[in-house]
Amino acid sequence: MPVSYSGGTFNADPVRSGFRTALETLYSGYEFREPLYSPVVGAALYAAKLAEKPLDNDALRQLQSTQEDLDQDLLESQSN
Repeated sequence: MPVSYSGGTFNADPVRSGFRTALETLYSGYEFREPLYSPVVGAALYAAKLAEKPLDNDALRQLQSTQEDLDQDLLESQSN
């Protein structure tokens, strides 16, 4: 069963690695994975779910692509 994480606490390597170690040690059958989406995309998915208007695959791809473009723009602006 795939298991992921969310939240800023997991940005700390000791927390993330400790969680992974505990998961692998205590339970069999779980697979630790990186999150599929950024927190921004996750928030949009959750908002759409709450509004009872889930995003289709095309909308999700567009949202992910836009987030990636914004992330790239941010990285470029920070390097200047």
